[in-house]
Amino acid sequence: MTDSARIELLKSRLRRYLDEIHRWEEFGFPDSDTVFRMQSKLTLIREELAELTHPQLALT
Repeated sequence: MTDSARIELLKSRLRRYLDEIHRWEEFGFPDSDTVFRMQSKLTLIREELAELTHPQLALT
């Protein structure tokens, strides 16, 4: 998969996760385990984007 395709895939996942978070704001926040899992998903996206856009800054 090309870098630009990976970036588009990550952007799509990020939009989906942000939509879910906006629903939480509207209907109430879930339990702490669910919030922690979402935080983990968002951290992975951030790390993948960092690798693709600024490889020298990516966490190892």
